[in-house]
Amino acid sequence: MMIDDDVETGNLGTYQERPRTFPNMRSKPYNPLIFRVLKQINVRVLLMLLLLGFGAIFYIGASTSPIIVFVFIVCIISFLFSVYLTKWVLSKDEGPPEMIQISDAIRDGAEGFFRTQYGTISKMAMLLALVILCIYLFRSTTPQQESSGLGRLASAYITVAAFLLGALCSGVAGYVGMWVSVRANVRVSSAARRSAREALQIAVRAGGLSAIVVVGMVVIGIAILYATFYVWLGVDSPGSMEVTDLPLLLVGYGFGASFVALFAQLGGGIFTKAADVGADLVGKVEQGIPEDDPRNPAVIADLVGDNVGDCAARGADLFESIAAEIISAMILGGTMAQRCKIEEQAPSAWVHFALCGLVGIITAYIFVWITKYYTDYKHGPVRALALASTTGHGTNIIAGVSLGLESTALPVLVISVSIVSSFWLGHTAGLVDEAGNPTGGLFGTAVATMGMLSTAAYVLTMDMFGPIADNAGGIVEMSQQPESVREITDVLDAVGNTTKATTKGFAYWVCSTGIFPSV
Repeated sequence: MMIDDDVETGNLGTYQERPRTFPNMRSKPYNPLIFRVLKQINVRVLLMLLLLGFGAIFYIGASTSPIIVFVFIVCIISFLFSVYLTKWVLSKDEGPPEMIQISDAIRDGAEGFFRTQYGTISKMAMLLALVILCIYLFRSTTPQQESSGLGRLASAYITVAAFLLGALCSGVAGYVGMWVSVRANVRVSSAARRSAREALQIAVRAGGLSAIVVVGMVVIGIAILYATFYVWLGVDSPGSMEVTDLPLLLVGYGFGASFVALFAQLGGGIFTKAADVGADLVGKVEQGIPEDDPRNPAVIADLVGDNVGDCAARGADLFESIAAEIISAMILGGTMAQRCKIEEQAPSAWVHFALCGLVGIITAYIFVWITKYYTDYKHGPVRALALASTTGHGTNIIAGVSLGLESTALPVLVISVSIVSSFWLGHTAGLVDEAGNPTGGLFGTAVATMGMLSTAAYVLTMDMFGPIADNAGGIVEMSQQPESVREITDVLDAVGNTTKATTKGFAYWVCSTGIFPSV
């Protein structure tokens, strides 16, 4: 009631005199169980375990293919680079105490949400793993499994292990995204007091850290499963499974990633929008106070939602998309290799598939440009919408809905052209089956999707940049920083809204093109 009375009487007072809605002391940060267990291990023992783990990984990689070893090396280098980015971001100052105080409240809320949501996800994942185990124990085996001696029990264990690993990697990727964003936001706010360039650099590098971890976790998880199953099952040895059938054992990994992404997207997205709308209703509509005002406790929930919905959830979403596309491309490639003799039939087919990948890269660039055109304040559509908003709520809604419908036309055309062109390139690659039918069309679309996903790290970096900049603006406003600082964070926030829209469109494009070869 005290807040309501102050608003009605206009007795707002200074920032120090206003009621606080967040704690004054930094609480103990939440760490997942696996991180708490690792912290209890002696450093030397942990290093020995890591060395043994790396040795085992490179051993099974060397026993599989030099390409797998190369993949392991690239993933480890990417993780080391992410460690460097982490140290660089955390070395920046957090600003004055009032900024730290607000940031701590956001961090506590995000970690509390993560603890509740992912605790529920882990329990349901274990339950679903038991269901998958029972289903595979009672299902009939395929002819390929029977010929290789892979029984129902082994197939069930393999699928469950892949499912749990996919869920674990997806959960870790989501946690990393949230962990980075709740620590980078206050540092961006502090840097905005000095220069826009420094604030932009911190936000982009923090987003890049999360993006590299997400992509690296996807690739190394699939590579570990592939190499482990290859060595364990003795693939390509007499009486064993052929290497072209091995990707079929990896579907559980994509299912586990999809399971976590489903809950992360729904839970995080609903929380984000509910907190955003609730904060606006109770603040701007009912009380008539500005956005991100420190007198509105719901602002903290709004800022928490940016982290759990746009960072953790989006990271899990793209993790699932990348994993599913890699596995589907492997399955299509293996099926195509079984039906035709690639080197004898079409030694130059690689040129066609390279062009398919180039189509995917070009399409990704065009898609980013289209999203930027319809969401950036520098271009006509956003300016027209802003002009329509000056005449009232009705024209704002009409113009906004019309603009949203219009913005879907070009992406649909681009997606259609990319699918048809990549299918045609694969279809004309010269690969035919025993009946003489071309077999490379669907694989061409899969290669185009993989070409588009080659830009995933950059696009996800831009997505993580958005909520970090948004949080920074909220921290600046709630800590009553000078107007010049708020102007810098407002510009970053406007750019972040565009980059977040780019990632959403990117994810939908992946889904659209990925469905075609999967069918």
